[in-house]
Amino acid sequence: MGSISNIPSVNKVTARNYDHQNFWHLASIQSVSLGIGVIAIGGELAKKYGAGTAICSIIAGNFILWLIAIAVISMVDKTRSNAIDNISFYIGKYGGMLAACVLALSFLNWYSEQINISTSLLVHSYTYNASYGGAMLIKYGAGLGFITALFSIGGIHLLRKIASISLIPIFAYSLYAIFVSDVSLKLSGTWGLSFPAVLSVVLALLPGVINFPTFFRHSISKSHSIFSLSLIAFFVCFFEISTIWINIEQSTKSMHGLILFSIFIISTQVFCNFLNIYMASACWEAFVPRFEGRREYAILGLFGTLVFALIQIESLMQFLQDLTASYITTLGVVLLLAYLMRTLVRHRVRRLERATSTAALLFGWYVATIYEYKYFPDPTAPVLAGIAASLLFFLIVLFIEETSWAVKGKFAERKANVGSRDAR
Repeated sequence: MGSISNIPSVNKVTARNYDHQNFWHLASIQSVSLGIGVIAIGGELAKKYGAGTAICSIIAGNFILWLIAIAVISMVDKTRSNAIDNISFYIGKYGGMLAACVLALSFLNWYSEQINISTSLLVHSYTYNASYGGAMLIKYGAGLGFITALFSIGGIHLLRKIASISLIPIFAYSLYAIFVSDVSLKLSGTWGLSFPAVLSVVLALLPGVINFPTFFRHSISKSHSIFSLSLIAFFVCFFEISTIWINIEQSTKSMHGLILFSIFIISTQVFCNFLNIYMASACWEAFVPRFEGRREYAILGLFGTLVFALIQIESLMQFLQDLTASYITTLGVVLLLAYLMRTLVRHRVRRLERATSTAALLFGWYVATIYEYKYFPDPTAPVLAGIAASLLFFLIVLFIEETSWAVKGKFAERKANVGSRDAR
């Protein structure tokens, strides 16, 4: 992989002298690449639970993501490996390959979804007609996908440069959109936390957090990493909360407002989908070593555009999106549990720890799949079921391992005592 800072990640001294804004580059890439679907979550939650509850839930959800992100980047602080290598280190080779397949499929699905959302907003803003044809969506969506594929030829260094410059203008546009929109929502009496709302916020970005090692292995120090995570949490909270008070039709009434909105949508889509391309390339490296470079990025971008153009079955795409989301969430929980067990259980050797993690992951995926078929289109049921199944599997195995170790130790101690008495 090419380094975000265009420097060898292992040479921290050179990195520190070369790139004093490493933390800003890391934060800006993640912040401008959220995608419209993630940004719009604030407005959706406000309609369901009220503005106050939406704000509290967004802050709580992103704080949870911040804590998870610190744990994830701590895993690769010394190894400097990418996300798939990190997963393989804690779960095993075959578990890592399975995770790579799921993540690669997810990135293609998200690539198509980002094109679909962005195209729908752009076409609707210019036509003010909700009944536009599907052919128009496919045509303009394919154009957006092709632009992203061309942009990806510039490599991660181009994304780093443009994202670092674009974050402040995008932030300023969100403030402008709030200012020109006349959205009044009652805040009194709506403050509180909603578990489904917090879960929605966490699930929206958890796949990206799991893949943070692919980016943060290039951080020049842990302090830069944590400061970047704090900046990311701030900007994500702002962008998500801002959509509570943004009205698209009001912010695009004037010609300059429409132009600014179009630039915002196109740039956000391009940034987000190039990020998907970069993440997907790390997944493909598990099967095709050295799968990186301009040609490979362009191929992934064109393939994602092809998926968008050929698959227009909304229910199928939603099913795959919910299923892969539950798989990735379960993967994140298993990964954190494996890291926690390796950190805490130091009094004995765990010879089957990777096999146990893989088995827990597969069991969680199996249960999540059953719940997805049974409760679709409810997205929370398979997620919670997969997490619960993996956690229960882990606890049962840990109970058996610890009990077996204690029993063996007790018999060994008794045998040693008997031998000591016989010697006397």
